[in-house]
Amino acid sequence: MGASLDVNLLCRKWVRASEEDTGAEEVYRPLDPSPQRGRRQNTGMAFEPDGTFVRAGAGATDVSRVTTGTWHARADGNVQVSIGGEEKTLKVMSLAPDRLVVQKR
Repeated sequence: MGASLDVNLLCRKWVRASEEDTGAEEVYRPLDPSPQRGRRQNTGMAFEPDGTFVRAGAGATDVSRVTTGTWHARADGNVQVSIGGEEKTLKVMSLAPDRLVVQKR
């Protein structure tokens, strides 16, 4: 993004929309409480206003594997995430009320 990040848009639960991914980007949509056909709602992430970060991924069974950590917005418009002592930068390509796009790692 290169500009400052709108944390008010970012602070919500995001569900992976893998059908919209490209070779270089992952796409997320806001969590909708109604079931969405073709979208696994157990894969995604949440940015809480208090700095808590939650990542839900597919586990060995159909139950989500949830990990928590912290996050903060960087001056370059990206997000720094810390989980279990491991630091990762999410490069935010675009952010809108209905769509979050990050660079694939």
